[in-house]
Amino acid sequence: MNKNLRLTTFLVSTTALSMAFTPAAGQEDTPGGLTLTYGISSTVRANDNFGLDSPSPGDSLIWDNELSFGLMKETQTDRLEFDLSGILRLSDTPAQSDGLDFDDYAGRFLYNREGANSRLETRARFSQVDLSFADPVRLILDDINNDGVIDDQDLIVDDGTRQNSSFDFEFETGTNSPFGIGINLGFDMRRYSDTTDPGLFDTDTYTAEIFTRMRLSPVAEGRIVLGFEEYDAEDVTQENRETYDVRFEIDYEISPVTTLETMIGYRDIEETTIVPTVMTESGVIALIGLTRELVNGSAGVELESDVSITGRRTTLSFSRDMELPTGSLSARIGASNSDGSDDTDLIGALEYIHDLPRGNFSALLERDARTDEDGDERITSLARLGYLSLINASSSLLFEFDYVLTDETLAAGDRTREAATFRATYIRELTRDWNLRTGYEYRMRDETADSFRDSNELFVTLEREFTIRR
Repeated sequence: MNKNLRLTTFLVSTTALSMAFTPAAGQEDTPGGLTLTYGISSTVRANDNFGLDSPSPGDSLIWDNELSFGLMKETQTDRLEFDLSGILRLSDTPAQSDGLDFDDYAGRFLYNREGANSRLETRARFSQVDLSFADPVRLILDDINNDGVIDDQDLIVDDGTRQNSSFDFEFETGTNSPFGIGINLGFDMRRYSDTTDPGLFDTDTYTAEIFTRMRLSPVAEGRIVLGFEEYDAEDVTQENRETYDVRFEIDYEISPVTTLETMIGYRDIEETTIVPTVMTESGVIALIGLTRELVNGSAGVELESDVSITGRRTTLSFSRDMELPTGSLSARIGASNSDGSDDTDLIGALEYIHDLPRGNFSALLERDARTDEDGDERITSLARLGYLSLINASSSLLFEFDYVLTDETLAAGDRTREAATFRATYIRELTRDWNLRTGYEYRMRDETADSFRDSNELFVTLEREFTIRR
């Protein structure tokens, strides 16, 4: 199981825990048709340092009313999803403008179609977040769920707003033929306004791939891929980076339970700044991976050699996924070495989900090393723990802990950032349609050469979600 899939599975599991006592009218699944979902959530929060300032300017009282709408239309050949949400917020916070505002709105669109010999998928997202009311850890987890990447900008505490927009288009023809062609296009935009930290800057990323797929034999399939990526950053150096790839990939079924994945290619990178400076890097990229299906899961090994603007990174990892009688266990361990670092970094992940007689426990621990968009070497550690305890048929206790730590190797010296959130929630089913949530939340944030910041919060939430199927 790859990294993004593990993280997505864990997030879905945690969400299922938190919604364990949120019944919806007509919950029974019906294939096909139109599904409309409406949600309303009203939360009152009292916090002693909501902006994670140092020192705290005083207590805050916030009333959030979140409205959401979802539409899903599904047939045998296509699927359409559309979601909208937003928060009507009334706040009384020190050193900030008080009053009634409409904040933190988001939208998502998805359409995919499976034809007789073709495939089409289109995805679009938009969100705007008021950073004055944002939890850095939750921003990071949202980014992981969307693109599988932890963004260090999410750990910067600041005021202002952040807008994210993304669009992806995928089309492939010849899906059931010996030969097929396809195209993937992507765009991701991030915009900041009214912020003060220089680490928060606008970025644009454009991606494009054209590929051909060939059935070489009944057990082997090959792909030739031409890829392009352009990255523009409105930082102090005005980075512009263009990356070109050509790759040849082969998937080979050694046996009904063993699959070999290989890739060989060449990458060329050019980066320009206003210094002015032009940096180039190029070289062979390669990957070889072996996966074997076992009675209770799978095991695999993967060796990858990649090229970034700072040079080559080589990663070796071993993985094991197991289905257990009361849950599941996924583990990965390996080592990663980059030309931009003198050390070989230990990487790995452990995900464990355990069903209890009256509840559920889930844990995710992960350590990853990579070269980020700025060309800096970054080691990221992530921990997520969740425990749900059922009290009776209509109430439960939910405990959640999230922790993120990033270590960066910069030209001006190393930098460490960490953030954590702990939440204890009592959930009560008031009626068939209404739920009550109340509890306590603790947040902390720390950074090299900056002061430690934390906050305590009490909250009460009244929520309802109902579904209409036609």
